[in-house]
Amino acid sequence: MHIVFDLDNTLVCAATGFYEESIPHAVLLPEAWKPSFPDSFYLYPRPGVPEGLKRLRAQARWSLHCWTRGSRAYANAVLEHLDFAQFFEHILGSE
Repeated sequence: MHIVFDLDNTLVCAATGFYEESIPHAVLLPEAWKPSFPDSFYLYPRPGVPEGLKRLRAQARWSLHCWTRGSRAYANAVLEHLDFAQFFEHILGSE
């Protein structure tokens, strides 16, 4: 069986401002994306996501996939930094 997760607003949330001290594992979007995002955006995992992914992945019957409307490069960067990439068999982007 397959489960497809949407990266943005399902696995991670975004916020503007200085969250690096208040939210563990917050990711500041890279400078390369600044033209699209003029403010500083921080991405962080939604509560319970790491534990939920671990439980689903431990059950051999599930094949986990991640989708984003953004690029696959964006998804890979976020998932790698948050150590979520290990849970997904495929990462799908808009390109």
